Amino acid sequence: MAIRFGICKDFNMLEVVAKAGFDYIEPQFRTLATMSDEEFEKTKAKVAELNIKCEAYNIFAPGSVPSLRAEDIDFNALSEMVHKGMSRAKELGGKIVVMGCGWLRRYPEDMTLKHAKEETAKTIRFCGDIAAQYGITLVIEPLNIHETNFVNTLKEGIEFTKLCDHPAVKCLVDFYHTYRNSETIGSLKENIAEVYHAHLARPNEDRAYPEEEDLPKLEAWSQLLKDVGYDSRISLECHGKDAATEEEDILRSLAYLRKYFN
Repeated sequence: MAIRFGICKDFNMLEVVAKAGFDYIEPQFRTLATMSDEEFEKTKAKVAELNIKCEAYNIFAPGSVPSLRAEDIDFNALSEMVHKGMSRAKELGGKIVVMGCGWLRRYPEDMTLKHAKEETAKTIRFCGDIAAQYGITLVIEPLNIHETNFVNTLKEGIEFTKLCDHPAVKCLVDFYHTYRNSETIGSLKENIAEVYHAHLARPNEDRAYPEEEDLPKLEAWSQLLKDVGYDSRISLECHGKDAATEEEDILRSLAYLRKYFN
């Protein structure tokens, strides 16, 4: 199966993403889960009109969720939110929901990492049970050390996924975060075969769309995935430098993905 290419944009960018020719869009799960029924019906109609797939989602939790640790969770409210979001995601063809949420999994200085892992894993298993009912997989996103203090490297992401020990919970590689962590190609090779989804941005602190000078790094990342036969999805997750040129940046980046990652 050929790799499918998408982009992390919310539903207000459906037309831009469809026009660019992406295989799918990766909007926010929290937007999907909290919109009104009327808003969802309008969104569903627009998705159908544009014939754009909504296969993946990111930014899992709305602001009403205080943290991802079980001891802080109202599980009745969480269950309602996750069921609603997963049901709607399934209607739109959803396959993956990314669990990054670095601000929600950050643990305080007076808590041990072991306790934070155990409590967070309880919540993720709970959400995994619900996701599985809709045929959807949760993917844990390792985030760089500047954004959170828990599950930063790809190795840590794989280890935490194994701790969760749930068939509907996998791990993601975000090459921007691996760059920010100074993870080497060698360190990524040890765990890259176990990734289920991928994000990509320019290897630069601005997290912008890839440019010509970034192509050697894109080629190296591509080779990593090719070496393990990766054939799932890659989503651009980039910040536009200039709104006036963003559509041009998007088209250029998609062309790079097709050239280097197919």
